Amino acid sequence: LVLLWRGARRRIAAEAERDRLFELSPDLMCVFDGEGRFQRVNPAFDALFGPGGSSQTLFDLVYPDDREAVVRALARARGPRPEQTESVAVSFEARFPGAEQWRWLHWSARSAPDRRGITSWYAVAHDVTKRRNAETALAAETSFRQAMEDSMLTGMRAIDMEGRITYV
Repeated sequence: LVLLWRGARRRIAAEAERDRLFELSPDLMCVFDGEGRFQRVNPAFDALFGPGGSSQTLFDLVYPDDREAVVRALARARGPRPEQTESVAVSFEARFPGAEQWRWLHWSARSAPDRRGITSWYAVAHDVTKRRNAETALAAETSFRQAMEDSMLTGMRAIDMEGRITYV
């Protein structure tokens, strides 16, 4: 009985620590079912989506143009059998509503089927909006420079500070 009691105390302490990490994480964390309905969200989730965000589904929150990619990513993780018994991980990026603009979130999710065959998804999302905006700006700048090069009638070259030709 003493060993059983000690084991139960360790488990309770571990669950309390897990819950503390869930509540204090600056990243969005949530648990949702196979239909995208949120079962549990952390305060960071509520801070981004507002208190009513958890009453919607994951698929309702995602930007309409990105919705199909999210559905495909989760369906791919489910595999050919809906009654999957092992845990599967998936990651995807999509736009979600923020306070002033759409935010790019990189999601990492893991499915966890229970004994009854009901699958829950445990997910964490990192805000990657700054990175995606930088990538978009870089792509636009590269396209602009390429268009300028392609439209020139004369040649172009770049020379570094030592007089070496670095680009022709």
